[in-house]
Amino acid sequence: MPPHFANTVSGAAIVGTYALAKGRGQAVAALLASSAALNCGIAGATFFGIREYLVQAHPEDGIHRGHLTWWDMRTHNVLDSLVSGGITGGILRAWRHGSRGGLSGLAMGAVGCTLLQYSANELGIQRVKFVSRRLGIATPGQQPVGSSEPTRPLGQRIAGLLGFKSLSDEQFIAQMKQDRDTYMKRIAELEKLQEEEKGRR
Repeated sequence: MPPHFANTVSGAAIVGTYALAKGRGQAVAALLASSAALNCGIAGATFFGIREYLVQAHPEDGIHRGHLTWWDMRTHNVLDSLVSGGITGGILRAWRHGSRGGLSGLAMGAVGCTLLQYSANELGIQRVKFVSRRLGIATPGQQPVGSSEPTRPLGQRIAGLLGFKSLSDEQFIAQMKQDRDTYMKRIAELEKLQEEEKGRR
């Protein structure tokens, strides 16, 4: 089942069931479910269309690599969903509420889709662990410690995409020392100029 179709069906089912539970009647529940199906269908098609065809440059990469870790599974599509959710939320909110709602829609869409994607990934991990325990299959958690953790956290990966360079502790200390020496040299020059000006007076 395509993801956007599943999104449409689940949205309609949830809204329709909620309306029936509140005693709104079958006619009203069917109307609300149809409206929810339409809205979820538009949002889902927009989101998955942007993510699959615009944001993801190589959909076959990532989770389909040979050696997986829990980190790979937890962060699968998280960054893509953040970007796609922000774009989708901004577009749909601006469409319904004008350009002033675009920014809030972008923020809500990015946060909401990121949390949903991470939660879905976590559920997938728990399912893998459960099946692995029953079948006695080795899981990524049983791999050597060195390969179970990412070499770069998600924050550093995002910073790298934005053009920021991550420094090790040694590099950071060396940079701070270099900045300190530069400032000390500049202070000495300024003090020397100040003394020369006092001498001229």
